[in-house]
Amino acid sequence: GGEINDLPGLPAGVKFDPTDQEILEHLEAKVRSDIHKLHPLIDEFIPTLEGENGICYTHPEKLP
Repeated sequence: GGEINDLPGLPAGVKFDPTDQEILEHLEAKVRSDIHKLHPLIDEFIPTLEGENGICYTHPEKLP
């Protein structure tokens, strides 16, 4: 993806400060693949880690 500063239509000083509820709603929409609830720019602000860097990739027994 591009840099947040490169996104058209965002005024100077735009700030990303979601509530806990908004973050949970975003994650729920991603898990359910609900494209109607996903904002088109959300992945620029909340990247999804996949593959080897993903959440829950390492089994708990292998944690330090």
